[in-house]
Amino acid sequence: NAQSLYWVGDGGSWNDASHWSATSGGSGGAGVPTTSNAAIFDANSFATAGQTVTLTAGAICNSINWTGVDNNPTLDLAANLTVSGALATFADAMSVSGTATITFTSGAATTLNLSNTTKTFGNITFSANTARTITINSSTNSAITQTMGILTVGNNANLTINGNGSRVYGGLSFGNSVSFQLLTNSIVNGVTN
Repeated sequence: NAQSLYWVGDGGSWNDASHWSATSGGSGGAGVPTTSNAAIFDANSFATAGQTVTLTAGAICNSINWTGVDNNPTLDLAANLTVSGALATFADAMSVSGTATITFTSGAATTLNLSNTTKTFGNITFSANTARTITINSSTNSAITQTMGILTVGNNANLTINGNGSRVYGGLSFGNSVSFQLLTNSIVNGVTN
């Protein structure tokens, strides 16, 4: 039940409240997302091509969703992003840069929807040590290639990476009692299925 905040006004700093609106394409000034806000980037977020949203300081949101975004913007992870809820969705028509960490803190079943286009992430951490299910999808469950720093999964988790023929490159750090499943012909750092 997170309240949605919509990015508006092309590129800028994530921490600039003038870029956040209570409605898609509306006026900015609604405040920077907190743990109770879904951060939404959509067709009304970027009027011109090549814009960048930069995390200039640590940022937090309940969820993040780039579905439907236009004009190939970039999310620059120059600082860490904390997702307090259980959903993050990235789009084909965007890029990711920077090496900061995306941390999921919820113990709920979590879904990370990656796109079908290659992106390079920093570290991705699922930090809660409670039992939960983590699913990493491509947008159409087809093969994905993603590069990241270290994928860290806490204790008692069930991790599934979907996408026949997927490739995920980066370090792996698993806690105790982690169940790990790959779809056929997938590779994660040399682990094959």
